Order: sequence, then structure tokens, then C-alpha cells
Amino acid sequence: MAEGSSPNKIEYEHATVLIVGAGPAVGEMILKHCEAQSTFRVKWQHRFVRLKQPGDTKPIEVLAAGPVGEKFFTCHYLVGADGASSSVGRSLCIPFEGFTWADFRFMATNVKYDFEKYGFTTANMIVNEEDWAVIARTGPGDEPWRVAFGVRTDIPTAGLPEQLKEKYERLLPPPSNNPIGGLGLTTGFLDAAALGNCLVRILVGGEDADALLSKYERVRRAAWINYTNKASTEFKLRLHSTNPEAVADREKFFDSLNNDPDIHLKAATQMNEQVEDMFEAPASS
Repeated sequence: MAEGSSPNKIEYEHATVLIVGAGPAVGEMILKHCEAQSTFRVKWQHRFVRLKQPGDTKPIEVLAAGPVGEKFFTCHYLVGADGASSSVGRSLCIPFEGFTWADFRFMATNVKYDFEKYGFTTANMIVNEEDWAVIARTGPGDEPWRVAFGVRTDIPTAGLPEQLKEKYERLLPPPSNNPIGGLGLTTGFLDAAALGNCLVRILVGGEDADALLSKYERVRRAAWINYTNKASTEFKLRLHSTNPEAVADREKFFDSLNNDPDIHLKAATQMNEQVEDMFEAPASS
């Protein structure tokens, strides 16, 4: 039986799927469900190094660096879920296309602080041309809060610790609005669920892999371009931009937050409308 690389491995009969670099935000929940499967195995402290595929019909060979040296694994499918700087993507010479904001760099910090005492709700949007931020819970009880904000790109890395101190001093007064966001994480969940359905149909149902995965790429890329990227860009500009169009959008958005009791339902419905296909197996006749 072929062994899976870090961190997750799932087997369907004689086929193996590797998932490299699962996100930590919901790690415990995912791990609990996966460990209930007899074919699942975690290889901790194994770092992906490179891969080789001898031929289209042969298994992929993966080299990983572990705590006691290098180790080889084989699989039929390798999923590079290790982010924008994916080592899997680089090994395949797949570029990470896009752009970098020239005005601010994003800083995401976890803070233990009694935000509720000072009027913060579960998710909060701080609107300011300079000191904009999103402050939200990461979990129940004593879990830390996520404080994400922008720092000007002309501030050197060595100056960031002082910036953190100054930002916190200005950001901690009570906010007045709570947002809807988290589109990157939500889109990632939908990407993963759809890809999982594709792999089940290929590995268990025997469907044509090229046709199904090509459609998956087209559908999920379109969802990102037409909704996720567009909405995320609007969300960032809504927090700090002084452009007249962005200001008008912000005022309209806040008016809906304050006066439309169905705003969150509408937002969820709008996202659901972007789900063209989740690639569930066709119902048997």
C-alpha cells in the first residue's frame, strides 16, 4: 500500500490521494473526522521537497524530508493545498498569478483581549483611511481574537513591531459596524468540497479524469474571478478608500447593515448563486 505524504492521506481501493498543507484554522475538526476513516494516516513533520511522474499512467513519486531523513511516497493524485507560495505549484512550474497591493501590506495577528467589554461584537469593521481593520472572534470562550489591519508598504520590516504597538493603541476604541467577509476561507472550503467530489467520481466511479478536472478548473476559477476576488477587493476599499465610488459603496453598505434585517441572508444567497456546480456524483437512474 502506498503511503501518503504530509499531512493527510485517503485511499479508495487501489488509488491514493495526497493532500499537502491543510490549513490550521479548522484543523482539529478535519483531523477528528479524517481519523475516523481506517484508510487515513497523518505523517507529521514531513516537508514536501519535489515530485516526479514517470508517465501519465504511473503513480506520482513524491520526495519528503522527515525527522529522520528523506522518504519517498507514491500516489495517484497530489493536491497542492499549501497556499500562494505552494511548493507543489513551484515544483510543477505553475505560477501564482495576480497582483500585490502597493499601498498597504496586510498584517494578521491573534490577540487575547476583552473586546466584548468595550462594545465589540463577533465581527467588526474599522473604517479609517489609515487605521482600517477587521477584528473578529476566532472561536468561543477564551480563544484569541483576530486583528487584521494594513501597514503602509514603505515601512521597513524592522519597524513593524513599533507599528503593532501604535496600531493597537488606535484600533482598540469601540467600533460601530460589523461586516460580512471571510471570502477566501469560504471559497477554499467550496473548492475543496468540489474537488473531493471530483476525486470520488474518478477513483470510485471510474469517470474520465481529464474531462471532469478540466471542468472543475473552469468552474472554480470563474467563481473566484467573478465573485471572490471582486468582493474581496470591494471589501478592502470599503475600509479605507476615499475614492468617491468607494465612499458611495461604503455608505450604501452601512445603510443596509443598519436598516436591512435580511442583509446577511442576502449575502449568503448571493454566494450560493456563484456555486455553479459542486460536482456531486450524478443520481443513479
